Amino acid sequence: MTASPSPDPLPSSGEDRAGGGGRRTDEGAARSPRVFQSAHPPRPERSAPSPLGTRAPLSAPVLPLVLYDGECGLCSRSVQAILRRDPAGHFHFTALQSPLGQRLLTEANLPTQDFDTLVLVDAKGAVRQRSDAVLGILAALPRWRWTVIGWAIPRVLRDAAYAWIARRRHRLFRRPSACMTLRPEWRRRFLD
Repeated sequence: MTASPSPDPLPSSGEDRAGGGGRRTDEGAARSPRVFQSAHPPRPERSAPSPLGTRAPLSAPVLPLVLYDGECGLCSRSVQAILRRDPAGHFHFTALQSPLGQRLLTEANLPTQDFDTLVLVDAKGAVRQRSDAVLGILAALPRWRWTVIGWAIPRVLRDAAYAWIARRRHRLFRRPSACMTLRPEWRRRFLD
């Protein structure tokens, strides 16, 4: 009777402890390669860059879509900067406070009353927030693709810097007193 090929947990005292693969046991059967298993449970796979990376894509009418705080001076200036640097009309915009913004936030299981975040729904419908959204937008703009080096900075640090600015943005940048002045060709890129 031959022994079934199964990995030995430890070699016997007379066997070579470093090797073992391909050696014959006393019964003459070939040994299987040694399989080491950790005593720790396996690590979960890394999450996607956004908290919704594993969920179904959002059903935004036009992608990519930037959701911004419509009552924030810094956010309004940022949207205007994106518009100036995106002549191809790649990005579309809606305020977090708009009906469409509220629907998308609800669909993404994000808070509907917390406007301290920038949200990007990318071309595949995946959601990015805070610094991930900023880097996703910059990486898609011509002449700003070099900013992909920002992904090398740990998200915890990037989001801490983002949160620091977000908490102070109303003090540093006054709220817009009226709606943004938009060029006619930009108006079609705003939804709701």
